[in-house]
Amino acid sequence: LARARQDLEYATLQAPFEGHITRRHVENLTEIAARTPVLTLMDLESLIVRIDVPESLMIVARREGVRPAMYAVFEGHEAVQYPLVIKEIGAQPDGATSTYPVTLSLPPITDLNVLPGMSVVVGVHPLNRTDQLAPDVYLPSQAVLEDAGGRFVFVAVPAGDGAALIERRAVTVGDISSSGIRVLSGLSHGEHVVTAGMSQLNPGQRVLLPTS
Repeated sequence: LARARQDLEYATLQAPFEGHITRRHVENLTEIAARTPVLTLMDLESLIVRIDVPESLMIVARREGVRPAMYAVFEGHEAVQYPLVIKEIGAQPDGATSTYPVTLSLPPITDLNVLPGMSVVVGVHPLNRTDQLAPDVYLPSQAVLEDAGGRFVFVAVPAGDGAALIERRAVTVGDISSSGIRVLSGLSHGEHVVTAGMSQLNPGQRVLLPTS
C-alpha cells in the first residue's frame, strides 16, 4: 500500500502557478522519463509586453530623470488605451539595432480575450516639465529580494514610540549601477527600507527604528 501511494505521488504534477493549459505534449497512459515536457501552462493574469527602445529615447529619459506613462492599444480597439507598468529596463543594447529591451507589465484585461503571442501598439503620453518625477530611488542590491511572488523589499513603517512594523512591498527594478539597483516603482523617498538581516524578518513583525 505504501508503494502504491508513493507511485501515485510520483504521477501527480504540481504546477508552480495557477494558469491555463495551452498544449498537451503526451497522451494519457504514456510512459515518460524524468524532465519530459508534459503540458504547457500559461499565466494569463500576468501578461508582459516586450519592446525595443532606441538609444535616442533612452538617453533623454536618463538625462531628464523621467519615466513616461505608457499604454497598449490592440488592433481593432484603438479607442481604448490600457495602461502599462515598466517592469524592467535593460542596460545592454542590442548590437545589431542599438536598441534597449524594456519589459512592461499589462494588468488583467476583462473586456478582451488577450492571449500570449498577440501584438500590441505601445504608446507614450506626451511629457512636459511638470511631468518630471522625483529623483530615482536606489537601494543596495542585497536589499531587493525575490521569490515566486516576484521582487520585493521589507519596509519598516513607523508605528509610534520609535517602533515600526515590517511590511513586504513589491517593487519594480531597473538596471544596476555604482549607485545600487534602481527602483522604478513601489517605493517613495523617505521610507525606511531594511538592507540587512532580512532573513530574520516577517511581515507584521515589530522592530525598533534606528535613532538619528
